[in-house]
Amino acid sequence: MNETKATRSTNSNADVPWSHARAGQSEPYVDVWSRWGTRYRLRASLLLAINVLLFTGVASFSYWLRSGIVFAPFADGYFRALTNAVSLSKDSDTLLSLLVNPISVQQVPIQILVVGLLMSALIAIPILVSLLYRFWSAIPFIIVVGFVAVMPWLALTLLVSCIVASTRPFRFSFRFASALLGLVPAAVYLTIALSGGTERFRGQLEPVDSIKLIAPWVLAIVASAVASAIVLMLARIVNHRPGMIAPLLTMMFALPVAIFEFNVGRDELYYRLLEDHHRWAFTDWDASIDLDRAVAKRFWSQPLPKRSYEEIREIEEQGWQFALASDIAPRQSA
Repeated sequence: MNETKATRSTNSNADVPWSHARAGQSEPYVDVWSRWGTRYRLRASLLLAINVLLFTGVASFSYWLRSGIVFAPFADGYFRALTNAVSLSKDSDTLLSLLVNPISVQQVPIQILVVGLLMSALIAIPILVSLLYRFWSAIPFIIVVGFVAVMPWLALTLLVSCIVASTRPFRFSFRFASALLGLVPAAVYLTIALSGGTERFRGQLEPVDSIKLIAPWVLAIVASAVASAIVLMLARIVNHRPGMIAPLLTMMFALPVAIFEFNVGRDELYYRLLEDHHRWAFTDWDASIDLDRAVAKRFWSQPLPKRSYEEIREIEEQGWQFALASDIAPRQSA
């Protein structure tokens, strides 16, 4: 009889947090890893891995919107792009490029929704993971932001956000308050990065254009707060079992992709990238001044008897034309 009671007690405690079984603790802090059992831990780990994969897709999409490259680590010049992003003078350009290059929110206002929802996923998910899975579980998501989305300073900011949201003494028993506190460093970072990035446009932007640049970041913070409220409410209903983040993350990934695909399109992105490449690689160049200098130099350096200036100019022009037509000529790259 006693053995039967002991068995029932063990089975009933297998699905409740271990801290509930401790005497003298009224309301323990419960998270996904607060339960034991091999099957339960395996399910929690599997769902966490799925979340990391989905989040990698979100980060890849954010980099694709800036460069047209699907997966940054496999691209040529990846380390150069990462180095430029680490530079304090370049990181604001990383965020600003989501707004103005290659597709500008000023010309395509629907991009405000795309960028805002995308940034809300990048910001909210690591904070939610740190709240529901503990801080160390959010580290893979922070790494993805830094090395797949190529936003290292945002990743460092999210590291601070996750620490503030999920570790003592900052952590609240009311988790939504912790989530809002974790959003504060991200909001400060977006404000500083935006103000630094838009400094170059001072005096060139109309008030409406300035609002278009601010709107995506406001939407990102508001959407992050709403997503946090939904996930934390559902997690409380199911007693903080795993599986609450994946559905919302899927929606936060699919929604900006769908809005972009049906309202902007991949062709628009590739056209803007090609247009930008054409602007820098095929700019018109007036070579008359350099040609006159080359002709004069050759005219005065020739030995006697000298050819006429017109003959020297004709010879030099033909040489330049052949140089530009050749695949191995030094003028080809210019």
